[in-house]
Amino acid sequence: ASAARPSSAAVTRRPVVAMVQPSPAFASARPSSAAPVSASPSSVARPSSTAPVGIQVVPPARPRSAAAAPVRRNMMVMPVHEAERAPGPMPLMIQRNKQDEKVHSGKLQTCADEAQVSEVVTSNALERLFLGDNRCLEPEALLATASRAGRLQEVSLRGTTATNQVVSAFVSSCPDLRVLDISDCDGLTDIARLSTLQDLCELRASRCVDAVTPAFVCSLSALKKLQVLDFSFCPGVTGLALQELARGVRALSHLDLSGCARLTDTGLVALTQANPGIKHLSLALNAKGLSDDGAVHSLRHLRRLQCLNLSGCSQLTTKTFSAVARYNERLEDVTFAGCKHFLEEDLRQLLNSCSLMIRLDITGCQLLTEDCLLEVLPRARALRWLAVSAIPKLSAQGLARLRSLLPQVDVRCHMRTQADPNDLSLYLGGQVPEKTKKIKAVNKKKKNNADGNGKKKR
Repeated sequence: ASAARPSSAAVTRRPVVAMVQPSPAFASARPSSAAPVSASPSSVARPSSTAPVGIQVVPPARPRSAAAAPVRRNMMVMPVHEAERAPGPMPLMIQRNKQDEKVHSGKLQTCADEAQVSEVVTSNALERLFLGDNRCLEPEALLATASRAGRLQEVSLRGTTATNQVVSAFVSSCPDLRVLDISDCDGLTDIARLSTLQDLCELRASRCVDAVTPAFVCSLSALKKLQVLDFSFCPGVTGLALQELARGVRALSHLDLSGCARLTDTGLVALTQANPGIKHLSLALNAKGLSDDGAVHSLRHLRRLQCLNLSGCSQLTTKTFSAVARYNERLEDVTFAGCKHFLEEDLRQLLNSCSLMIRLDITGCQLLTEDCLLEVLPRARALRWLAVSAIPKLSAQGLARLRSLLPQVDVRCHMRTQADPNDLSLYLGGQVPEKTKKIKAVNKKKKNNADGNGKKKR
């Protein structure tokens, strides 16, 4: 950041972003598939004049044209498609303005003392700090960082060792905090002070099992500016808590309630009715608390919806899928993976109504046939990505024919049928252990008995 040497007026007008990765010693101990962004070859690593002893920062790379480097406009916003997040620490990134095309990148090369990161934050007067997945940072270092970073507006502590004291320190020191990510922070149990951040627009607390309680969810009704909310895999999200939240929060555009075991129809309907501007909705892996009636009443209010994820909701039927085609015509990204009641007629209605569809995931929709896919999918003119794995009636020849009919589409098919977890023949070269044979025989017998009992009942 110091190598660019902007004027003092420019620094105050255009904020700086820093994303820190741990030292090489820690990185070697924890394998990472996410390669850090490297600086340009012309840059020469030299100690920063503002960095403390033991910290060495690579100068920012020379700005590239917009054509060579796409603009990362949604750096801290929920992406259009919720793909698996690559493991490993985030690299250091310096960006003068979140909407600016000139993105400067580099990496933190050495860090003798992780606690000195707080001095780097203070020296650069940062407004955005990303420390995601840096578990080498001790809570004391995070506390020191929070106490000195009074200008921060966006903070990511995802996957760190943050404690209740660390979160409270950031709340006290950064009253203008607008974006906060505390997902996967196992040490959090009490984060009630977040309800005092009146300017908070984005809160991500995925997998904060002990911290996200019904009382905490209710307290967030005071955050009138909240737009992005991620409570995925938090059992403390209840229907009554969502009803109380809906009384104050009415500006949501992104909502993720995936894997919330205590989710109810009444809570979801209340929240969607109070926030008709939601564009991204994820209700994946809610096979118990969500019903067709709740899904239909919720989708009826979301006429601006662009991204919908219902993967793993195997209980939903044609009633829900017809409502999607009827009320959500602006959809661009749809995930129905594992929806075993998704029929051919549902697919026809969906593609006929949603002409803007770009991404479609129908993995595991076993009732779809090859003839239907070859007939209906070519009608989707805007489609660019398609997942058709685990559809038994789609043959290899049919898949090849589908790809020839959709040359502009990235068609993904990793397997034709779902694999039996007890079948190890693929890994043992055809030699099936005796134990596996017995397990398969028992499973087959149970299935035959179940089919026989069903016929008798009929």
